[in-house]
Amino acid sequence: MPTFFDYSERRRDWGDDQSMSGMLIQWGSWLIIMSLVMGWLGWSRTRPRPLTEPGRLVQPVSMLILGVVCSAFFFGILILFAIFPNGTMTWWAFASFAGFGLISTSFVLAYYTDKHGVDEHALTYTPLFRWRRKRMDWSDVSFIRYSHVLKWFVLRSRNGDVARLSVMLMGLPEFARLALQHSPPDALDEATADILRASAEGKLPPVWV
Repeated sequence: MPTFFDYSERRRDWGDDQSMSGMLIQWGSWLIIMSLVMGWLGWSRTRPRPLTEPGRLVQPVSMLILGVVCSAFFFGILILFAIFPNGTMTWWAFASFAGFGLISTSFVLAYYTDKHGVDEHALTYTPLFRWRRKRMDWSDVSFIRYSHVLKWFVLRSRNGDVARLSVMLMGLPEFARLALQHSPPDALDEATADILRASAEGKLPPVWV
């Protein structure tokens, strides 16, 4: 005959199962949403550039939309908690929302500043955290590598200048084609050359994972 302790144990096990199921649903939902968002971002960068803007490398409008929506969401939550405090906002929750808000704001900044250009002679680029555009002739390129972690191409000139091109940029196939054609052969390793060949054919590196 079941005792009170048996029923209590069953209820505790059922509660643990419910908690685990809720966690799995939350993480599964997050992965699905992230996959859809990243798929949308990856698709938007493949749109062809206008014929009036040959050789331009720019962030897609989807980056601006994502940055504005997420910034409004995270900073909006912080503003609501500041106006209507209820004692539930911990310091780590505040730091998390503020951090995600700043990251989202960087997407908006990248849309307006992450602009580059390529032609048969050189790459013109905007260095990180700077506003002045610079020029790097293909003949001066000494190093080209692709970072799988940071998701960008890194180019270094013989005088030490560094350009970083995000995989989110529209116009990457044109960049890849010109880099293969005009960069010195010793600037590329085989792995980077393979990625550039695939990119020149429209098979761009993934935007995440």
